[in-house]
Amino acid sequence: MKRDFWVIILIIFIFGCSVQKGLKKENIIPYRFPSNVEQLLLKQIEENPKEDYCLLMEGTEKETKIYLVKGYNFYHKKTSYRGLIGEKYYPISFLQFDIQYGVTENAKKLLQRKINSKNSSEFLTQKSYPLYHDMYKIEFDRQRNIIFEGYVY
Repeated sequence: MKRDFWVIILIIFIFGCSVQKGLKKENIIPYRFPSNVEQLLLKQIEENPKEDYCLLMEGTEKETKIYLVKGYNFYHKKTSYRGLIGEKYYPISFLQFDIQYGVTENAKKLLQRKINSKNSSEFLTQKSYPLYHDMYKIEFDRQRNIIFEGYVY
């Protein structure tokens, strides 16, 4: 009886660890979009099937812009942000922040360089200026009304 108890505890422990390990691999921050926006994005994806679609987001107080991009860049490969479109998650990058503040260096190496520079003005980073072409854009206001929908080049 005592042996059976320990076997059950061991099985629960092993299963619990494997569940935790699986959760860490899926460290995503999901985003959902208004249904009319999601439907437009899904229609584009279904009409032009491609495996490596990703999203760019840009927003102001009055409107939001979402770009459907064919192909990943550095940020899309590293991000935890994912937009749910249909039944699949797509990586999200934030246009205004990536261009202004984004760095393509390894995070640990960047931190070490900053520590070693001791607040020196010589601390420089390798900024990224991602270029995007042939993007499908949806622009909508705070009331979720579509302002613009179509391709931009």
